[in-house]
Amino acid sequence: MKLAAEIFEIYKSINFYDRYKSLSDSYRSEKRLESYSKEKIIEVINGIGYITKYVSKGNFFAVKENENTFEFTLNISLKYGLTELIIGSKNKETSQVIGGPFSKICKLIELTKGENVTGYLKHPAFNSYIELEEILIKVFNIYEDFKYEVLKQEGVQYVKKVMLSRQNATVIDLKQHSGRDIICSTSNEKELYTKTHKLQIEDLSVSFSMEEFKNLELLNEEFELDLYHKIINETNAIKNIIGGYDSVDGFTLRYLFRDGYLLVFSVGEVQPGLFKFYIEGSWELLCDTIN
Repeated sequence: MKLAAEIFEIYKSINFYDRYKSLSDSYRSEKRLESYSKEKIIEVINGIGYITKYVSKGNFFAVKENENTFEFTLNISLKYGLTELIIGSKNKETSQVIGGPFSKICKLIELTKGENVTGYLKHPAFNSYIELEEILIKVFNIYEDFKYEVLKQEGVQYVKKVMLSRQNATVIDLKQHSGRDIICSTSNEKELYTKTHKLQIEDLSVSFSMEEFKNLELLNEEFELDLYHKIINETNAIKNIIGGYDSVDGFTLRYLFRDGYLLVFSVGEVQPGLFKFYIEGSWELLCDTIN
């Protein structure tokens, strides 16, 4: 069985085989993190910049996104401390489906190239949440390139997200892009906390849910002290009695990272039955990348 020429070209363009083989060869931990917290995995994936859902029936974490007329998916199974990955795209107009398990795609690439390699590439193994995050950052970069090439074949422009790992990038400064603004006002508190919000920052379109947020005081684990204090000052944050930070309205300040930006938010009840959701500011992460 061989891949169709146009599908093979997608994988060839993004160097899919070599990138996955590198993951397979590089992450071969014998001591594996076989018992993990689903909530922690969701936190890791959210922190990379994606909304995920745990699917109990198949025991995997699902990422699903829509771009133009396409639905893109990335399913992540972590059974036995192994990272089993399935990527996919579906054209909702033609019903054409591209993708499959990473290891199977690599086998089809071998067959299409006329190479006779015994067996399948092994799933990357991980021994900690940090190692899993390193793997997933590289996986999501492959996923972004896959989306880009699929859409390009249909003449659709797409701006890729680029994820930087802890190992190859250090944030050296922050460039503020926006200050305080209201995102929405509602009487439905539950909807505010459960819906997916969309935000436009200059040319950047951001989607997120409030489940992804971390309290602002935890930012000191992400940045050097001077950058941490810069954010505290530029949001006019007020330290509360439990060691966290509040906005000028007394609402808890929270943050998330998305597409190379730091976003800080607050939400609260401004009067009985009326809730407001604010963005307190956005900052571009200026990184010193080590190749």
